[in-house]
Parts: sequence; C-alpha cells; structure tokens
Amino acid sequence: MSRWGDTVTLGRREAAAVRRLLRDVGQGAVTVHRTMERRDFRAIAWLLREASQNGALPGATRQAAGDWFAWLEDRIG
Repeated sequence: MSRWGDTVTLGRREAAAVRRLLRDVGQGAVTVHRTMERRDFRAIAWLLREASQNGALPGATRQAAGDWFAWLEDRIG
C-alpha cells in the first residue's frame, strides 16, 4: 500500500482480499478499487471493524475482519 496525499493505493492481492471479505460479511455493495481516497478506505476499515465485533458472523470471519481493519488503519494513518 502506498499513500500520495489523500490517495491510498492497495496491492492487487490486498484489494482482492478486502473485496472478498466484505462480500463475506454482507457488505458486498461496497466497491473496493486499488486506488481510492483515504476517507473511502477509512470507511471500509470501519465496516471491517464493525464486522469484527458482529457475533452473528463465524469466528474466523470476525478474526479476518479485525486483522484487515488493523492493517488498513495502520497504513492509512
């Protein structure tokens, strides 16, 4: 992931992994592009944070959502 001003760029694999996870947690309507505005990535990170605390989701999915939330937040800054 790289940052240029207010733009964040994910690697191809990272973007695909986040897309799959959002689909799995029922947020498939959210579009993830490799390059997006920082505020949009922050919104996605918050969706993942919420999913990580959703007791209705399988434990492995909650764990993955929490891991990706932390990863994105760390890189978004």
